[in-house]
Amino acid sequence: VHAAIESNRLSRELFVSGERPWVLVDRVQVKSALVFDEVGVHLDFDLTLKNAGKSPARNVTVEARLYPMSPSLSAPGDEKNAFMLSAEDSKTYVPKSRMVLHHAQDETLQRHVFIPRKDMENAISLEDSEFIIPVIIGSVRYEFIADNEFHYTHFMYNVSREPEGYRVGINPLDGSVPQKQLHLIRNLAGCY
Repeated sequence: VHAAIESNRLSRELFVSGERPWVLVDRVQVKSALVFDEVGVHLDFDLTLKNAGKSPARNVTVEARLYPMSPSLSAPGDEKNAFMLSAEDSKTYVPKSRMVLHHAQDETLQRHVFIPRKDMENAISLEDSEFIIPVIIGSVRYEFIADNEFHYTHFMYNVSREPEGYRVGINPLDGSVPQKQLHLIRNLAGCY
């Protein structure tokens, strides 16, 4: 009996993995300047999702946040690493989009993320550096009708300033960075 139950469980897992939706982050593109103001740091971007699976992805939602990261990071296991979570939960103004993404369909969503001014100041003072690397960290959540479970695709992009073809640090004291100087660089640490 135990072997039959185990065989049934494995068959179900194979069915789900072969037939389920697989939502990928296909493209991410900057759509505004990186704006520093009295409230904090703001950025707009487009996120293109693609369903590479065989079935529709239901209840697709995207959450994204912007974090300050200093180039002078401490050791990866150190409690003082520069990812400073905001005390105010989810200040991203991301609407709760409950959409369906069908097989081979792609959808481009607009997002606005920001770092509260206090978090930016804390990150700079913590790391003794006036430069930051803003990082967009997010997650796509979706369901498959056959298993009624949520599946996730995580993403992470470093916001880089590249005037005249070379990469330079972003110093909040220099003010806003024009859109044409910004590039989003996929951070493979976010692909988990």
